[in-house]
Amino acid sequence: MAAARPIRQGDVYWLDCPPLHGDTAKVRPVIVISSKGMLQRAEHVLVVACTSSVLPSDTEAIELPNTGRTPNARSGLSRRTWAIPSWWMPARRERLTTYAGFIRGDVLRHVVAAAAKHIAGTADEGDIGRT
Repeated sequence: MAAARPIRQGDVYWLDCPPLHGDTAKVRPVIVISSKGMLQRAEHVLVVACTSSVLPSDTEAIELPNTGRTPNARSGLSRRTWAIPSWWMPARRERLTTYAGFIRGDVLRHVVAAAAKHIAGTADEGDIGRT
């Protein structure tokens, strides 16, 4: 078995998620939003779940790079996919086993900032947002 890769903010993994927004439980991509410092000391990793069937009324949906529209995208996503910042959750790091790729730059900053607004009452926002 190959050595586990270090988990970094912006990494995209496939995760068996609980039901979200009236949907059924299923495997879906998630984006790691925990800061480097938080990743070094926490048992759980904060992630934002994603969907490929965003509703037009979901103004918080953040479209992610995908190889269907941008062949050199490094997200590991092959079709249009949106991060839903309100779908943040803690995940045990051992559940993040299927690495897909990563997002960086402005898209990652937008996802982290939007999720931090939802998390503000339950976590230290500064801990989440620092890369």
